[in-house]
Amino acid sequence: MPAPQVVRLKAILAADLSGCGLGLGSEGSFGGGPYPGLLPWQQELVALFNHDTGQCVTGVAAGPAPLGVQQLADEPALALLLSRYPGQGWIVRHAGLTCKGLTTAAQILERVSAWPLTLEPDWRAMHSPLRAQRIRAAADNLAQRLAAHCPACQRPRFLARRR
Repeated sequence: MPAPQVVRLKAILAADLSGCGLGLGSEGSFGGGPYPGLLPWQQELVALFNHDTGQCVTGVAAGPAPLGVQQLADEPALALLLSRYPGQGWIVRHAGLTCKGLTTAAQILERVSAWPLTLEPDWRAMHSPLRAQRIRAAADNLAQRLAAHCPACQRPRFLARRR
């Protein structure tokens, strides 16, 4: 299911399951973008569903994915990487196991025993401050859309075209 349909469904489910008249959903995707295969791309969607009107307004933020797979030669390289991306979770695949959400050198080193080491960024929102920044931008875009009303019908999501 495409991301716009998924984020709408999540917002509807949030409204239904909470018993509230409003539901908020979010969805992210990696890949595609303007240069598929050449530039890693990240898109975040945040949607607000109003059960009373049936309207779903979606905010979006997209841009290059700021981090990729890292090849590290030794512990100093690991320390440098962790200092550059504080709070970022990492994934280690080793001996048939996948360990996610690793944020400290100790957590990583207890799961690996040989160098070089390959780390993948953990893009789950709770483990990625970089992704959280893009989600925040999508939420800001949603707020702008909710604040912009159509002059004729007063419904939100009216965005005048830039000239």
